[in-house]
Amino acid sequence: MEGGRTQICLLQPRTSPFCHGKILKLVFEIERLCLHALVLGRRLG
Repeated sequence: MEGGRTQICLLQPRTSPFCHGKILKLVFEIERLCLHALVLGRRLG
């Protein structure tokens, strides 16, 4: 059981709220670009 508990602790974000917001924005931008690329790929294909 100890191993599972340690894994959960490692998954908790250790970044500041400001940094966390920047990371979320970056992830959102990447997802948007990927979605755009998928749409373009389907149009071309």
